[in-house]
Amino acid sequence: IFIPKGEYYFNKPIVWKSNVSLRGEGIDITVLKSFGGTVETHVKGYPVIEAFKADTIANTPKTNNCKFSDFTIDGSELHVDPCVEAKGMFIIRMENCVWRDIKFKSTGSTALGCDFIGNSVIDHVICENCGRSGYYVGCITTGCYNYGIFIETQELFRGKDELKDFEKRGVIISNCISHDCVKSGFGIKGGYDISLNNCISYNNKYGIELGLDLNNIQINDCLVQENLSHG
Repeated sequence: IFIPKGEYYFNKPIVWKSNVSLRGEGIDITVLKSFGGTVETHVKGYPVIEAFKADTIANTPKTNNCKFSDFTIDGSELHVDPCVEAKGMFIIRMENCVWRDIKFKSTGSTALGCDFIGNSVIDHVICENCGRSGYYVGCITTGCYNYGIFIETQELFRGKDELKDFEKRGVIISNCISHDCVKSGFGIKGGYDISLNNCISYNNKYGIELGLDLNNIQINDCLVQENLSHG
């Protein structure tokens, strides 16, 4: 799907499908905006792009073979109480996907909040002042509430038989800059086969934070400097 230059307003999510890609004319040229409520009267949060979610994560179908590129998602006109739902993108169980040359701006919660990602690439994704309501965010990231970019193996669901195939592997994060985040520029907690390439992290509390169940984490050609605590 190609969306030309312009601002497009949405008051409910776009429900995404496998094997469908989305391309705009460029960052800040094609802008998808969520809106609703006022500063005084908030509305229920929603993501701009989501996929079908079943009653349980185990029953939620995978979303495969999608590429998103060359547009901005702007949540600055959506006024919500703190919530998980007010993300830029919220899709569970994604494989063989690419996010490239995208900006997320002022989303209510996580910018790129796609869980259980496998065999996918995040390249030059910009997040500015995301996570306004206090939940962590997901590549030039600046002013984000908690993490700039956060990868995890979803420890909450591990060990359950029906979710045993959810330990997704193979995520590449490249050409990303994360700065002025409240916590970490980059965080990996419970990750398998994760690669950070040519990334920059500065003026965060922590530069790169690693923890929990890790296996084959590669950090290549990255610059980490001037963070408040450890690099």
